Amino acid sequence: MIHEAVVPPSSGQPVLFPGKFQGIFSRVRSRYAPLLEEARATLRALPVPSAVREFYTYGVLEHAQPSFMLLPLMYLIMAEHAGGITPRHRRYLPWYMLAMELVAVLDDTVDHTPFRSGRMTYPRRFGESSAASFSGFLMSTLFRKTAETEPVLLPLVADLFEQLCALQTWENHSRYPETSPEVLARWLQYHYDAVAPAIAQAFNGALALHGREPIPREVCTRFGDLMQDVDDIVNFLEKREADGENDDLKMGIVTQMLLATVRADGSAREALEALWSPYRALPLVSQEEFSVGLEHCHQRTRAEYQRMAELLRRQGLPVALRKVLADAEACVEATPAPLRPCMRDMVQAFVNRLHFFGLPGHMPTPRLE
Repeated sequence: MIHEAVVPPSSGQPVLFPGKFQGIFSRVRSRYAPLLEEARATLRALPVPSAVREFYTYGVLEHAQPSFMLLPLMYLIMAEHAGGITPRHRRYLPWYMLAMELVAVLDDTVDHTPFRSGRMTYPRRFGESSAASFSGFLMSTLFRKTAETEPVLLPLVADLFEQLCALQTWENHSRYPETSPEVLARWLQYHYDAVAPAIAQAFNGALALHGREPIPREVCTRFGDLMQDVDDIVNFLEKREADGENDDLKMGIVTQMLLATVRADGSAREALEALWSPYRALPLVSQEEFSVGLEHCHQRTRAEYQRMAELLRRQGLPVALRKVLADAEACVEATPAPLRPCMRDMVQAFVNRLHFFGLPGHMPTPRLE
């Protein structure tokens, strides 16, 4: 149920929904599109200082698909199933979407990502020093608008960015770690820990605006793990470098697939060392200089990469798929009974994202029944 209100006409391009996530995300499109357009109109009307207008336009307004759009959709889905999308939920939606734009700028800066959804990222367009100051502007705007509209949500916003920024700072200095299973497991746990606060903001923010208790912590943790694992599997299978994005394995990112492979195959640690050793000499410099060094390392380690990728496909991918299913089922089970149907629909959409790939015959594509 969506509580009716007059939605102003949009003066910008229509919101583009993520086409590869179907299920509930596809079913809500016609109902939620006007709400997202309304939120984007509010972001366009924000009285941004002229000194930063060019950067705000590029970083927030010009892309048709809002950054990390699934999270605002999850916020609306939870709100609707917990009692309806109220004027309070609608009033806060622009600032939730702004929070996700900030997350994108931070992620793209730390990950040295040149393109997102086929479009040059903010740090690639304007540089990391601009991204740092622009992030500060977005964060101050976000906290001010949260305080003005729904101060009850301030703790969730603070938790999200305190955890995310701390762990991104750590990650920036911890790429290509030592390859023992113990070190890789600790690295992966930090990787997971950065996601859960964003899930909590989506679900518990929607519930707080209904005056309801937060969802159990296990739900946010399991959903965060599931989202990260699906994204890591997609990154591996989809070969996003063709679209100008980075390859996790080449970037020194630890995934469930990688950890499972090192644990299962005695030769994998040696293979990983051979792949990552040249990358460890890359300095923490500007994105342009880093990219040049990165490409040089790519060229030197083609054979090592192919060997490691084959090990991941054979040893790690089945383990990661099983974990996705286990987390999906545990997430639904830990959800309070009245909200369980919508939670099942959301985790099903993430599990079914993996149906886009022709997985090996011995490894059937998972489905949550």
